[in-house]
Amino acid sequence: MAAVLAGAVTFLVFKKLRANVARQQLTQIVAAVNDLPVGATLTAKDIALVDWPVNMPLAGSFSKAEAVVGNP
Repeated sequence: MAAVLAGAVTFLVFKKLRANVARQQLTQIVAAVNDLPVGATLTAKDIALVDWPVNMPLAGSFSKAEAVVGNP
């Protein structure tokens, strides 16, 4: 009986945790695709947009690729 009750409680807790993760809002920020040498001029093939949680802002990040392409 205790094992059934523990299993049911565990199922409900994990179900609620997964629902919270699914509701997390995301934004997209620009990130480098691979390691770049210092001072390299960025091209479109060097960067990609990646998902980032809205509630953990990354200071100095860019949300548009056009803002970084052509800059060292």
